[in-house]
Amino acid sequence: MGHAQRLLSTHPDLRVFSDITTNAYRLSRQCFERTLALGITQYQISFDGAASAHDQKRVLAGGQGTFDRIWTNLLAMRDVDGDFDAIVRLHVATDNVTSVGEFTGQFQAQFGADRRFKLYYRPLGRMGGANDKSLPAFEHEDGLRVSEALARQAKGLSISHITNDDIAPICYAARANSFVVRADGRLNKCTVALQHPQNQVGRLLESGEIELNAEKNARLDARAAVT
Repeated sequence: MGHAQRLLSTHPDLRVFSDITTNAYRLSRQCFERTLALGITQYQISFDGAASAHDQKRVLAGGQGTFDRIWTNLLAMRDVDGDFDAIVRLHVATDNVTSVGEFTGQFQAQFGADRRFKLYYRPLGRMGGANDKSLPAFEHEDGLRVSEALARQAKGLSISHITNDDIAPICYAARANSFVVRADGRLNKCTVALQHPQNQVGRLLESGEIELNAEKNARLDARAAVT
């Protein structure tokens, strides 16, 4: 991003938009101010409910909970003057609905007046992993119904929020010019199945040229558009 900012000064027609999805455990005020200065203006930070529920699922390697530190970092973001948007994504599952409601009240008390912060209720999904069957996920329609009810609660509390209807209906991987550039130069289409062989569609070379497997790229574009 520092390199991109330097290019902006010499290429006035260049446009750079940047967002970050993070668990925010290391997003201290100092780190946040640095990312904001580098031009990152969209943030998505996820929770699994209030502290009691979140700390059952989102733990450190040693088993300690992470809620308090992430919440403290979120409060530090609020205290920074700046033009940015932060989506606070709440994962909704069969075992944490009450806790998510508790989090909503906690969020309203601290962020209700700050329109930069928006709640987003997202049903926990089964993404094809080995533990899918054991996840406390709602069936699709039930999950939508619960998240919509929570969104109505947020609206009643005048909390700024977004819903599933506000999210683009077509996956970004369906866009022919959309790529994930990995640290080693590999090109992917999808940000989830990072190691899947079909998701390795090419490479960004040191010369700046792109080496692309057109057949794989076209196949993934079509599949993403369908799903």
